[in-house]
This record gives sequence, structure tokens and C-alpha cells, in this order.
Amino acid sequence: MTFYKNLVLSGPMQVNISKLEKERKRLNLTKSAFSRYFGLQSSTYGKMIQTQSTSIICLNRIAKILDFDPKDLLT
Repeated sequence: MTFYKNLVLSGPMQVNISKLEKERKRLNLTKSAFSRYFGLQSSTYGKMIQTQSTSIICLNRIAKILDFDPKDLLT
């Protein structure tokens, strides 16, 4: 959680959707399967794609599962 130590946590984080979608396609998963991979509902992932943002908690969960640095998922 060092990354978040100096981060102001006010509002949603802007997500690099193209990076997430590239990883989803690399894993050959549907959007529904990809969202389940993170323990999210399909509608939550769909909203993330539409708004290009998510909570810091969700961003951290996705990064951890994909073994990414959370900063790399931000725009």
C-alpha cells in the first residue's frame, strides 16, 4: 500500500481501460469472465469501462490479481 500513502483518496481513480482490455484479450476471456476473475459483477466492469474510473479498492484488487503495479493501471 506504499503507492497510496501520499495519494489523496477523494473520488474515483481514472483507469487505463485500453490496458485492461488488452490484458483481457491476452487471457482470452469475455468481459463477463474477466469481471468474475476479479470478483466483480459484470455490470461493475461494464460501468468501469463506460466511466473509465473505479474506486481505489477495486483498482488495487485488479492490480494485485494481474500482478501489476496499481500506478500502471491509471491514466
